[in-house]
Amino acid sequence: MAHHTQFRLFIGYSDPEAKEVGRVYQACNFMFLGHDYGTTVLYCDPERPDEWFTDRHVRHRTAYQKYAAEAGIPWKDEWVEGHRLVWERIPPGFAAILKRKEEEYKSRCIERTAAPKGKYAYIEARTKQETIRLRRLFAELNPDLVNLPYPKECGDGAISPTRIATPPAIEFQPTAPERPAGVLLSEVTAEEITWLWANRIPRGKLTILEGDPDEGKSTVAFDLAARVSTGAAMPLETRTREPAGIVILSAEDALGDTIRPRLEAAGADLDHILGFRFEELPTIPDGLTVIEAAINRVEAALVIIDPLVAFFGRAVHAYRDHDVRRALTPLAALADRTGAAVLAIRHLNKARMARAKYRGSGSIGIIGAARSALLVARDPEDPSRRLLAPVKGNLAAPAPAVAFSLVAAGTTARVAWLGETAHTAEGLLAHPAPEADRAALADAIEFRRRVTHPSGLPTKKSTG
Repeated sequence: MAHHTQFRLFIGYSDPEAKEVGRVYQACNFMFLGHDYGTTVLYCDPERPDEWFTDRHVRHRTAYQKYAAEAGIPWKDEWVEGHRLVWERIPPGFAAILKRKEEEYKSRCIERTAAPKGKYAYIEARTKQETIRLRRLFAELNPDLVNLPYPKECGDGAISPTRIATPPAIEFQPTAPERPAGVLLSEVTAEEITWLWANRIPRGKLTILEGDPDEGKSTVAFDLAARVSTGAAMPLETRTREPAGIVILSAEDALGDTIRPRLEAAGADLDHILGFRFEELPTIPDGLTVIEAAINRVEAALVIIDPLVAFFGRAVHAYRDHDVRRALTPLAALADRTGAAVLAIRHLNKARMARAKYRGSGSIGIIGAARSALLVARDPEDPSRRLLAPVKGNLAAPAPAVAFSLVAAGTTARVAWLGETAHTAEGLLAHPAPEADRAALADAIEFRRRVTHPSGLPTKKSTG
């Protein structure tokens, strides 16, 4: 081998856990350099309990690609050289997220100690004289490493070096928790609820804004965003506040031709508002680190998600309660951690006879996870007006419904708030709009068509 390579120093390791005792190295006249090498900590993913690995595994290129996919970060091949990431080529925001994902993954893993490895060196030159010279030079430069006696075998096949009286113990138990589980409520500081819009949209919580298509849900959300960005008072209020940031995630409207014009019509300060292009949109819950980074970037007081179900990851079934709650619990924790109000928009279903709390699309777990819910619907007494009515409020007495209209503003529309009314969500949903009637009729016709005979005649089951 020495005659076919430019290298003259060859290094080998023996692994006690793999029952490697270095016999091959000894037979080939390798020098034993000691038994204090290699990592002393191994990790195990709880989902793969039979696999133990070093911290190289969590810092490998493929691991970072996984972290990026979980965070919704588009991967660039130019970030990698071989199996190593070149951090200087990665945008600082993305780099911070990837490093945080690495630490989060390591914190989920089980740790145990590992026996150190034995290290062996072999020096071979092209000629005998050169070999002798290089070996002497190595001995002069490493006087503490040469002439160590070879390790002896233990009964179990592991190594017992002369310098170590007993082989290091291998602890397979997971590390003990650093502190007791849970927290005593006597140690919790009582806090007051803070409101983005009094009794309607709480800070640090999830709020649902729902209604049929084309009723003005997004326009209402952007009006509120404009007020937050400039510090203006909320509708029907007089108290102003410091301007704050807004994060907008929209899977339906483009930033340039729809969202920006609506925000400008509402008088927003665009320097406080951050959006995502369609190809960059994160998912829930996998992309929450990206959303949190966006919140921190603009110091957001409001996050708008439109529509909510479009952002659920592939593993989340919007009509399965278990999936929905597992996805929204981390989102609620994010809101609590950052203090941002999360306003999630969703459409109504077609169950016209259901109570208001059951009219939103998807699982009942969606409104269950929210601390507040608001309905946008047409005024049954004046179709030119819309109404914003409370559906659910866990944190305060229900606020009155508020009337508003959509006013033309160039190529888009803005909200004009009109005042409080006595309408309720239950009452509004008991009066379906004409469009809803037509949709229900179309559904009935389609159902009738499916149960009829191919010839067009009704079947016996459908004639009763």
